[in-house]
Amino acid sequence: MFLEELSISECASIESLLLPKSGSLKKLEATLCMSLAKIHGLDGLDFLESLNLTGCASIERLPILCCFDTLRWLSINGCDMLQDIQSLEGFPSCESLWIEDCRFLAELPNLSNFLNLQKLFLSNCHELREIPGLEKSISLECIAISGCSSIEILPDLSSCTRLMSLIVQDCQKLTELRGLEKLEQLVELDISGCKSLETIPKLSGTGLYQNCEKKPFDSDDPRVIQFGFSHVDSDDSDDSDESDY
Repeated sequence: MFLEELSISECASIESLLLPKSGSLKKLEATLCMSLAKIHGLDGLDFLESLNLTGCASIERLPILCCFDTLRWLSINGCDMLQDIQSLEGFPSCESLWIEDCRFLAELPNLSNFLNLQKLFLSNCHELREIPGLEKSISLECIAISGCSSIEILPDLSSCTRLMSLIVQDCQKLTELRGLEKLEQLVELDISGCKSLETIPKLSGTGLYQNCEKKPFDSDDPRVIQFGFSHVDSDDSDDSDESDY
């Protein structure tokens, strides 16, 4: 038997982790290891499919990964000191990217190199100012951005023709959303707490769903977000451009 899953949780005194080179490890989780600053050996996990770093508050830089063709799910949550994840530049197999509560993270890798990315969740990354390559992430089906208070403009989303759900909450400096009128598959739209946003494009040919019960990221599984919506027909929402968000 070969080790396929490794979970390390609440080991508060561990400062570094040395992983053996493995051709079998598929899932790695490090949770609430507050002193963990370095993870050695990630570059030897050729077949890793899922990586979850949660509450590892001392990690400043994400190590180099080599699982370019296998990594499908990546979650980085509550890594307070994390500043650099540029080692993620180009993971064509990644389907779900979740980054939350990384308050010093100012840059993301270019998402256009994530050729199969379907779900993008960004929450409470207060230094993050832009999302490079988002406009070319044509496989995206769900985008959820919450509490990223330094983002002023999102890229034109008109090329994201598979997008079905767009949630933008509490991005207080966001001034503009572009390309929504081209998203014919869009069925869920939640824009709230974006105090600087003045207008959104008219959503011709689509139903506008307005959030009636805010439950941002309300799930034990970070790949699932539950919202309550009430339907408003497009014909009845001609004045939506003048609404307060």
